[in-house]
Amino acid sequence: MAARARRNRPGTAPARSAAATVCWRRADPMGRAMIDVRASTLQAAHQLMTRFGAHDAPGVARLFAETVQWRSPAIEGAPWPNSVRTRREVEGYFWALFDTLHLETFGVQRVHLDGADAVVLAVARYRVPSTGREFSQHLALVLTVNHGEIHRFSLYQDTLAVADGLGLVSASAGRASPA
Repeated sequence: MAARARRNRPGTAPARSAAATVCWRRADPMGRAMIDVRASTLQAAHQLMTRFGAHDAPGVARLFAETVQWRSPAIEGAPWPNSVRTRREVEGYFWALFDTLHLETFGVQRVHLDGADAVVLAVARYRVPSTGREFSQHLALVLTVNHGEIHRFSLYQDTLAVADGLGLVSASAGRASPA
């Protein structure tokens, strides 16, 4: 039995292996204009990092959908909220963060795109005016963008470094001492 050549449906990009980027372009159900999903995701990630670096809480919030699936580690005693579900709460989170931590340097190391999803790897250095402490941390942000808005946001960070910078714990108390 001869193998038949696999054809792409009209309005879709060529098929790719499972290990490759899953979605380059999607067509709307009516077959009209193509939407470049990766470009939209990259643009949202770039705008998020730019506005974050500028301490623009309202600008950051405008990038998010009206309701959002948010995941960030709870840091007991930190002044920003642990639970965020709406665009307004996103703005409140970033206002509290920017009022507490003054960003000294920020650099994006890498951005990985997979259709509507992006992973941003970055390094940030903060100064905490209330304690006079400075700290650096590596961050990973995972975003899902739909129609140009961020619908899912997950933050992975060094919570011990943040808590130590805020004066909530001593970093040396949470780390094993050499034998």
